[in-house]
Amino acid sequence: MVSICFLTATAQNDKSNLLFSPDTTVVTRAFPSIGLDNRLSFIDGRLTTFTGVRAGIRFGAKRHRLTAAYRWFSYADDTGLFDVATIINPRYITQLEANYYSLSYQHILIDKYRYAFGATFDVGLGAAYDEDLSYFQNLNIFKKPRKFVPIQVGIYSEWKATRFVGLTGQFGYRQALNYEMQPSISKLYLGLGARLYIGSIIRYVFKGGSQITKSQ
Repeated sequence: MVSICFLTATAQNDKSNLLFSPDTTVVTRAFPSIGLDNRLSFIDGRLTTFTGVRAGIRFGAKRHRLTAAYRWFSYADDTGLFDVATIINPRYITQLEANYYSLSYQHILIDKYRYAFGATFDVGLGAAYDEDLSYFQNLNIFKKPRKFVPIQVGIYSEWKATRFVGLTGQFGYRQALNYEMQPSISKLYLGLGARLYIGSIIRYVFKGGSQITKSQ
């Protein structure tokens, strides 16, 4: 009986070590990359959240990432996603200042077992949100007036928390060209987000979670 308990605990520890150990597989081909990327700025004395979702590719032995993102923001209060009365807060979708698309390039300068650091550069195209249009009509910013060009430069960090999900952080500056609304969004920003390691998930599924990859 003692021997059986010991073997069971060992198996559980091995599986736990696999799930919480970073995937050190060297990948040189292009691979999908998706995640969340929220950026915070103090604008007109209050904290404003630029909510973002992104998808793209990673290539070149994990050194480069090219992603497309969609972001939106609001100056209004009480625009959180969840609401006690309605579950999903309608103000989160309808009371926006503007939304924009951006293309982002990240170059990873340091890539270690548990963390990574690099530089990031974004350029985008956005427009003011029009309350007379539907949410989906507002997504088509290319046909709307009052377009602006947000350019962002910053430093990037990543903590490989588990085999499948990492936490990301950024610090940089945003300059919005041709931005006619007030107050201005040309400010310093702090970025907080998460990255889903699709390659690690695929390798885990196809290998049945039984193989731990060798370190670089």
